[in-house]
Amino acid sequence: KSNMEDALRSMIEKACKINGIRNSGNVYNAIIDRENIVSTNFEKQIAFPHAELDEIKDFKIIIGISREGILWQNTNEKVNPIFLILKPRDKHKEYLKVLSTLVGYAKDKSNIERIIKKSSIKEIFEEILRKE
Repeated sequence: KSNMEDALRSMIEKACKINGIRNSGNVYNAIIDRENIVSTNFEKQIAFPHAELDEIKDFKIIIGISREGILWQNTNEKVNPIFLILKPRDKHKEYLKVLSTLVGYAKDKSNIERIIKKSSIKEIFEEILRKE
């Protein structure tokens, strides 16, 4: 997928299917509404789109990687990777820790270069958690 909307829709549909979330359209709208308030593009290279959901009890982090990058709305910058975060509505404090961990990791461009080269999601999460 080469643009933000297509990439997010694809990631959200997969996340909803895997996690038993019924209405991917509502999740997509929540993500886009948040994006329209202020872009979640970080340092013109990574995006952290996120939404609060009533129907989940645990965080869901979906990582999207594109070899060409994804053109991000409102910035016209290509981002890679995308960390899509779905958070339970009642876990704001924990969300700040999750976001802080991901942003701290992403500040080092060599970390991003390493995860883009990983061949599995498991390897990516192991890499991020090793740096925490």
